[in-house]
Amino acid sequence: MKKLLALFLVFTAGCTTMFADMRSWEGRTVDELYWDMGSPDRIETLDNAHRIFIWEEKWTDSKGEVHTCQKSFTGYYDGSEEVIADTDYSDCQFMTMKSR
Repeated sequence: MKKLLALFLVFTAGCTTMFADMRSWEGRTVDELYWDMGSPDRIETLDNAHRIFIWEEKWTDSKGEVHTCQKSFTGYYDGSEEVIADTDYSDCQFMTMKSR
């Protein structure tokens, strides 16, 4: 039971860290994002002219299964520069986010 609780705490702490790290980008500029993350794998443009910048990273779990971590950042123009309004991620290892 103690091992299960320890595993749960490690997993949830990692998820919280990833969530907090992703949310820390909100309000920052797309230029800062490029500086830290490099060029995105793709950019999608929404009907409202906002853009979604998407980075993907492959990783292999302990069973040998390959996953694709996807991190997305929605940007909008605030009048002078493009700013991050929202973030999301899926299928990521909890330790894959770069530290700034």
